[in-house]
Amino acid sequence: MKTPKLGVIIPAAGASIRFSSSQRKVLYHLQNQPLIVHAAFPFFNILELSVLVIVVPIGEKSLFSKIIKTAFPGKCWEVVEGGETRALSVYNGFKIIKDEIDIVMIHDGARPMISSQLIERVYNKVKEKGSAVPVLKIKDNIAVSNGNDSLAFPMNRDLLRVVQTPQGFRVDILGRAYEMIDCWYNYPDEGSLVGKAGFRVFEVPGEQINLKITTIEDIEYVEYVLRRRKL
Repeated sequence: MKTPKLGVIIPAAGASIRFSSSQRKVLYHLQNQPLIVHAAFPFFNILELSVLVIVVPIGEKSLFSKIIKTAFPGKCWEVVEGGETRALSVYNGFKIIKDEIDIVMIHDGARPMISSQLIERVYNKVKEKGSAVPVLKIKDNIAVSNGNDSLAFPMNRDLLRVVQTPQGFRVDILGRAYEMIDCWYNYPDEGSLVGKAGFRVFEVPGEQINLKITTIEDIEYVEYVLRRRKL
């Protein structure tokens, strides 16, 4: 049985509205490298990787290409421009590689602390089941706001999960989801799209440190963790 070929799509075309810096979030430097380089690096250690696609803001293809070429000389990668939504950006990457791979993973460009172990867990689950999404169990209680300064507590937190990336799918499954769902371009991630299309979405254990950088305070936390690891 042949080893499934892996393609990775890293959407990095977001506007970074909540990131209080004049610099684009995925280009913010962490330990002398842009976040996007940290997010991509572990994937190049996966033997099954055929191609990695980074989806970037319109008009910034040459800038990102220079960064990726410098960081990953001799590796197989592409840079394409994104769309108005995250889903459209991912699809722009998917359509150029779908015919040459068997499994696709989508990973947020603002998650710089991804590990090779998590990538392998996702990849192996996709080989076995056809889909995989890393998740964390919720530690705190969950409430729903009624909109008038009062709360309701109807949820069983044991059944709730925090969803992370990389999310992985057999190419035919994600392709069918795009065909079956009319407004696929409005979905927040591919796991919810594939689930809406009627396919089972399987979970694997995520990692607490695999957080998505949203604010400048998140950067400070990651830098603190990295300093502690060196002690």
